[in-house]
Amino acid sequence: MIRLFVSTSLFQGTISLSASQIHYIYTVMRLKPGAWIEVFNGKDGGWKAVCLEKTEQRLYVKECIHDQPEALPCLHLYISLFKRLDWVLEKSTELGVTHIHPVLTQRSSVRHFNVERAYRIVQEASEQSGRYTLPNIMPLISFEDALRKAPKGWVAHMNSWDTKKNSFTQVKFPINLWIGPEGGWSECELEIFQRYKEIYPLPLAQFCLRAETAVVAALITLQNKAQVS
Repeated sequence: MIRLFVSTSLFQGTISLSASQIHYIYTVMRLKPGAWIEVFNGKDGGWKAVCLEKTEQRLYVKECIHDQPEALPCLHLYISLFKRLDWVLEKSTELGVTHIHPVLTQRSSVRHFNVERAYRIVQEASEQSGRYTLPNIMPLISFEDALRKAPKGWVAHMNSWDTKKNSFTQVKFPINLWIGPEGGWSECELEIFQRYKEIYPLPLAQFCLRAETAVVAALITLQNKAQVS
């Protein structure tokens, strides 16, 4: 069954659709009046709805078919800007990230972040993955401001700067994960990380990973080791 995110409250009755949603349902997916879809809004669970005539631009919501799941454990991704960020937004949504923080670092290859576009991407990823919530997309911040918000966490880096700090016994939710840009963290940024007692290096592989690969590898690694505090 096709899933559609809506921003309105869900209840038995009709809800209005946007022009882009009408286009998606009737033109892209080629659904006909009478077809059933699942709608969700991030707080009321999943509801079964029937498509009405295209000209009505509405759905008739019939019944709740999936209760709202418990909130996901808090998983904050602090991600430097780089070219394949759209792909990262999609995979982060699929892997249960709850907050996405775009960070401007010294070697960021991109200097602008479109929040509206990011929300469209995570919305589509939630629809396709079966997730009932959207990640929170935070505004772009500097490296220094991000550290003030998250003075503890894990930094994806090929080499561990302290062998005593790479034990996974410290992995507990909520988690802050830091992923650097395509050119890697600068020496200055790595030195700053090392000043924080509760920021740990996270070596992921024998070889150097692309930034987007590191996101997936780090998320899976930390979630498999994490404990809910």
